[in-house]
Amino acid sequence: LLMNIEGSFNRIFESKQHRPLLRRIGSYWVMLSATPLIVVLSTAKSSELVAALKPSAGMLSHFGLLDFLRFAVGHLVQILGFGVLFFILPDKKPRLQAVFWGALVTNIIFQILATINVHYATFVFSNRTNLHLYGSLPLLVLVFLIWVRLVWLGVLFGGCLCASVDKHIEIHQ
Repeated sequence: LLMNIEGSFNRIFESKQHRPLLRRIGSYWVMLSATPLIVVLSTAKSSELVAALKPSAGMLSHFGLLDFLRFAVGHLVQILGFGVLFFILPDKKPRLQAVFWGALVTNIIFQILATINVHYATFVFSNRTNLHLYGSLPLLVLVFLIWVRLVWLGVLFGGCLCASVDKHIEIHQ
């Protein structure tokens, strides 16, 4: 699976060279180790940070800064995660400016898809006719598979944007 993902990114970034096997294994190891950590940090939206700041949160919560801090840290972790993906997986390393723009747009797409997925899943599971006809497991699998496919397309779009920005920077230097 990771070789297919790497192959997709290499085609996007038009990389002709291939890394040695040990460097590939190292990149895969980083991705497999970092991805769960990034997912947990981004989905928790920094609830541990919020809990740590609770005793001193009087002034912060009064102005809504605590919620903003939670929002900002969660999104920064997601952008960092997509950036690591765009920087580590392709054989041709893009510039950090291109990685930032690709990761930022991918994060926006991810958030839009997450919102749509929540509303769609709520609609599907609130409709009793669907649940009686199909049961909840097939609907859950269908909603999940649609979600995974759309997120993958969003990540590929972000990779394409990253490669395009990198090419644009290369041409204008």
